[in-house]
Amino acid sequence: MGDQKKAFRVVQELDGLFVGFPSCMKNIDEVCRIADHYLKERLPGISDHIFALNLLMREGLTNAVRHGNRNDSKKEVCLSINLSGRTWVHMEIRDQGRGFDWKKLDMHRLPDTEDHGRGIPIMEQYASWYRYNDKGNVLYIGKEI
Repeated sequence: MGDQKKAFRVVQELDGLFVGFPSCMKNIDEVCRIADHYLKERLPGISDHIFALNLLMREGLTNAVRHGNRNDSKKEVCLSINLSGRTWVHMEIRDQGRGFDWKKLDMHRLPDTEDHGRGIPIMEQYASWYRYNDKGNVLYIGKEI
C-alpha cells in the first residue's frame, strides 16, 4: 500500500474532513479508518452511530470505486465529511465516472445470491437523508446524531 498511501490527500479541520484517494478497493479500509478516527476525536458520544456512519461510508465509497470509476486507480474518489452543529454528519462522496441515472433505480428486493444492488436499501435504513447530483457521480448523505 506504500505508493497508494502516498497518493492520499487528507485535510482535517475543526468541523470537516476531506480525503482524496486513488480509486482502488483496497484503499477503502484506510479511508474509513481515517474517517472513524476523525469522527471519534471530534464528536464525543459518536460510538452509538459509528456503525451506521461506517456502513454508509463504505457503501458509497465502494460504489464510487467499483461502478463510478470502474476500479481505475488513475481516477480519484473524494470523501468530504462536515459536522454541522455537532448534531449532524454530512458526507459527500464524489467519483470521476460518467454517473448514472439514479432516478430509474429498480427498488425491488434482490435475491440473496446477488453481490450488488443493496446500496439504496442501506441508505434508506441508516441515513437520515441521501440524494445524488443530477449527473449521478456525487452522493450526499446526512445522518442525525
